[in-house]
Amino acid sequence: MLLPLLDKRFGGYAESVKNGFFAAAGEQAPKIIEYPVNVDNILHVYQQAVKEGADFVVGPLSKKTIAVLANNQAQLPVPTLALNYLEKPEFIGNFYQFGLSPHDETQEVAKRAWANAQRLPLVLVPDGVWGEGILKVFQAEWEKRGGQSAVQAIIYDKNFESKIPEELKKIKTADMAFMVALPKQAPIIRQFLISSLGDNLPIYSISRVYSGNLQEDAALENVIFVDMPWILAADKKAAQLQAVLSEKTHMNKRLYALGLDAYHLLSRLQQLSSHQWQGQTGYLSVNNRGIIHRDQLPWARLVNGKPQLLD
Repeated sequence: MLLPLLDKRFGGYAESVKNGFFAAAGEQAPKIIEYPVNVDNILHVYQQAVKEGADFVVGPLSKKTIAVLANNQAQLPVPTLALNYLEKPEFIGNFYQFGLSPHDETQEVAKRAWANAQRLPLVLVPDGVWGEGILKVFQAEWEKRGGQSAVQAIIYDKNFESKIPEELKKIKTADMAFMVALPKQAPIIRQFLISSLGDNLPIYSISRVYSGNLQEDAALENVIFVDMPWILAADKKAAQLQAVLSEKTHMNKRLYALGLDAYHLLSRLQQLSSHQWQGQTGYLSVNNRGIIHRDQLPWARLVNGKPQLLD
């Protein structure tokens, strides 16, 4: 495993992934060796790991470090499962990417809204590459289903409390809103939407909106959001693991689930091109560019601060 375990920014995230990976491996695990990495030493450490007998590499985690490997794919002799996504990497054959992309969740939002016969969406995203990338993905998925070529959108910045009400005055009608926001911003934006477009407006969001904090989530009444099975629809085995995990409050639960699925993917990558596999992060499949997608994600509605699973 090539993870930034010593990095101030990514170390905690890496620890969560590692713990999930080892939990999935269990006592009968093959030999697993951890190598702390950073953007400067990643290629050297990768080559060292292979020299020492690694026949599968998991990691790295940060996009900058992954980019180094992506640009040197000819030097990757063993299957490599990077735990994040780059925009448009060239795929040679040993390099796979798996992570918790909001783009997969965004596609699920578009699919569900369309299936619910909603045709006039309003999308609210933060400014910057991340938010505008989500808008583009929603737009593409919407058009694929026959939707309008340009959906209504509000791109907000740090001054969203003044900008969004002004922008909402320009919106004549909408039959659903797709709100992309942090848990602390979301209640304010939700109230703007209700005040402007009525309290019957369906408000959709992605997993980012759900904090798991009862008091914070209570301010998001009736917001519908998509998340992973590990969070919303845990099976018996997952529930047992979560009981242990609850004692480690610092652990990032979603990244722990990423680690769980990463381990199980080691023996399934070849099959994913033709068959989906049901993991803790969703139904997983791989395309011809080595990108692993999550699909068929569960949905919930927030009621009194608690997620109520939807069909």
